[in-house]
Amino acid sequence: MLPTSHADIELLESQELPVRTLVAPPVLARELRLVLAELDLTIEVGTRDAVIISSDLYEAFQQWNENEAEDSAPEWN
Repeated sequence: MLPTSHADIELLESQELPVRTLVAPPVLARELRLVLAELDLTIEVGTRDAVIISSDLYEAFQQWNENEAEDSAPEWN
């Protein structure tokens, strides 16, 4: 779980980043490295108050986000 201070950080897609790459502010990059250590990702430290991710990660996040929304939607049967 991310600290509240990170709740407003913007998630941006970059088509210039290599696949499986994300760039995050220093404190968040450190936390992500700890949480995502088992995944094959390149996590770089950036200077913006945003998390910039490669297009493949952005697409994966969008699919995950849609699945989460579907799973949490009430069933009206």
